[in-house]
Amino acid sequence: MKKRWLNILLLAFLVVFPRIGLADSQVNSQVGIRFYQPTSAHQIVPMEKVLNPNERNRPVTDGQAKFEEAGKIKMYPKTNQSNHHLYLFIGVALLTLIILYWCKKRKKFVRKFNKIWLLPFLLGLIGIFPKEVRAAGSITNLPYFRYANTIETPANNTFMMHYGSFTTVEQVKGQYSGNWLVVNQENPESSALIKNVGFFNGKPVDVKIIMKKKDGQAGGEIGIGNPKSFLDIDISGEVFLTYEFFDQAGNAFPIETSFNYFGINRNKYIGYNHIGKVAKYLVANNPTDISYHTWSDDHSFWTYFENNFSKPWGHPTQEFQIITKPVTKIETVVKNLDNTPSSLMYETDFLASPEFPAAEAVDKRFDKEQQKVTLNAMQTIPNVGHGNKMKDLSVAFSLDDVTAHSQYKIKDFNVVKFDGTNISDLFVGNQKDDHSYQLTLKDPNNENLYDTVLNYQLNLEWIGSKQNPVDKTNLKEDYLNIPFTVTTQINHKQKGTSSAYSSVYYVGKVILNYLDENNQQLSDSKIISGIITDSFDLSQEYPELNGYYPVKEIVERDQGIFTPEEQQFVHHYKKGSPIEFTLMPKENPLLFSRFSKTREVTIHISYEEKQNLSFMAKCGDEVLRLKDYPSSENEIQDKVNVQLPENWLNKEVAFYMENEKGQRSKEESRQVLIDHGVKLRLPEQLTFGEQQIPGQDQSVQATNQKEIQLIDESVLEKSHWHVKLKEERPLTNQENDQLHNALHLQRSGVDQAINAEDQLVWQGEGSASFTDHHKIQLNLHPSDKTGSYQGSLIWTLEDAPR
Repeated sequence: MKKRWLNILLLAFLVVFPRIGLADSQVNSQVGIRFYQPTSAHQIVPMEKVLNPNERNRPVTDGQAKFEEAGKIKMYPKTNQSNHHLYLFIGVALLTLIILYWCKKRKKFVRKFNKIWLLPFLLGLIGIFPKEVRAAGSITNLPYFRYANTIETPANNTFMMHYGSFTTVEQVKGQYSGNWLVVNQENPESSALIKNVGFFNGKPVDVKIIMKKKDGQAGGEIGIGNPKSFLDIDISGEVFLTYEFFDQAGNAFPIETSFNYFGINRNKYIGYNHIGKVAKYLVANNPTDISYHTWSDDHSFWTYFENNFSKPWGHPTQEFQIITKPVTKIETVVKNLDNTPSSLMYETDFLASPEFPAAEAVDKRFDKEQQKVTLNAMQTIPNVGHGNKMKDLSVAFSLDDVTAHSQYKIKDFNVVKFDGTNISDLFVGNQKDDHSYQLTLKDPNNENLYDTVLNYQLNLEWIGSKQNPVDKTNLKEDYLNIPFTVTTQINHKQKGTSSAYSSVYYVGKVILNYLDENNQQLSDSKIISGIITDSFDLSQEYPELNGYYPVKEIVERDQGIFTPEEQQFVHHYKKGSPIEFTLMPKENPLLFSRFSKTREVTIHISYEEKQNLSFMAKCGDEVLRLKDYPSSENEIQDKVNVQLPENWLNKEVAFYMENEKGQRSKEESRQVLIDHGVKLRLPEQLTFGEQQIPGQDQSVQATNQKEIQLIDESVLEKSHWHVKLKEERPLTNQENDQLHNALHLQRSGVDQAINAEDQLVWQGEGSASFTDHHKIQLNLHPSDKTGSYQGSLIWTLEDAPR
């Protein structure tokens, strides 16, 4: 009898106790319709009491995500795995002691079943470490669920990853071949960094994709090197995919995006880790066949989305969309449930109709000479397969810092898609002034406009000059910051305004090359840098080169200002001994006689080898030989009377020495001008003021005759000058009454009437004042008529050499 009871007890422990250990990991379908929430009585609270029905249409908040992750609200009963582990350990230990004691009393039984004691351990271990905790239900039960016809995809979440003209792929680990990142038995983990997959808030985005195969499962691959298959997944077994987002500096970059699925059937499911931290909204059609279940351990909390209904692929009930919060990392898993590989496309179409984002002004640096300077803005234009196209679009640029010394003005524009296609012809540009420009879309229904990122480029034209120098207070570390603002209008509404800077490295470069007469390099080039619009002078940059002498350029050709473009200059050298040449006087301009049109100059020549030389002058393309010097002494000093063609006057003339071989000395350039002469300075109007008709004859003097001056500005030659005067028109009033013989000249006490005859009234040398010896007076008579009288005099100056 005791043996029978012991056998019953043993069977109970072998069968029932391991079941108790597994209870935490096996939850029936009823759990899927309730949430557990701790209360004072620790009772199960139905879901409709935990969540207010009026609050169902809210995105899940960070607080809710933490609440879910902390185990305060979970989609399964609350358990304590540590307690179960303890209970199982005690139970197995107790069962072992009972069995050992029983075996000791029944040695015969032990000999027959000498390994039966292993069975409790094997069965007990099944329930020691339960990890999987499941719940199931329709996704419409989730608090962040929305029906597609009740929500728009927010503008920020229209960021989608694309393979564009500047996208590059860097393999990090594993296998990358044929544009696909692959995991398989030989390579269970692969990863790659993909640079420039799009722009978020006007900044470029890089993404690192980490792909891992689940142990014991077949692998898969994801397209990363081809625009047509970009981020599409082919899956044979079960694969974990992690997306990590970075900026161009390699820092974690929080982005908002969307994942859109248009064919989740029975052949596959997809899961997200810590969905409460990732999802802002979960969107599906009404009705939907998508359901979910969860799995968690100490480190992960996975939510799987699946479809248990058999409908044609692409049925609307198979579609759903995840709209994310700002995230730097997204962990997903994809499992194939079919006998053949399945595909999961990276869809850029949105289930919830997308909101159109504004263009974002983009900061950009221009570090190189000759680089085209632009104002840039980026705008995501979402795929509208499930939404409406725009009705209108305009993007306006304006330069913010318009100063008296602006260095750039807006010239024209380009609009380029993310794949590099130029679609400028889809827009009309309207330049309001040099500082504002508006782009307007011609046809919003054009299909080439959508599912891309547009790069708006306004090309700037440099307008700096010597007369318009840069304001150096606007430079920071040699960069000129050009602030600008971008304003976007979509569907007749202003969408937003953003500002940025185009920073231009405002340092110009001049390269000076030293070449021989055959344009062969003689020495290393010299690089000279300076702030753009600053002046430079290369006229003294003639280093000594052994066996060569410089053929100097006109000074003005060696001068200029630094510009955004790199400038090349050449200083030529000739082989042989140099000819030293000096022209005196050094003054510039060089004055020539106003009478003879000649000038005496002194030249000094020295050279090492005897040779025939010629004194030359050059103006533009014209050359004149002034004097020849046959081979004689090695040093010559001579005075030369130079006479130049009249058409050379008031121009730059270069003087130099040249030998019979065509070798030249340095050039001495002068501006050739005619010497200044004498000038007669007269008042604009000689006036006698307002006078009363006298009772008897009287005379009055001109009030401003002291302004009559003779100015002698001659330098080379003094002259004897003569001034003649005559009356061209007598003084006459409005009634045509005249004052006859009214003007007289008093010269050294002698009265001289001024009439229509040309008379010598003044002569002398050098500068003189008319009133020193002369006075002009008006004779008035009682018979004169009232009125305002005007007339005219003609002065003639004659100048002749002494």
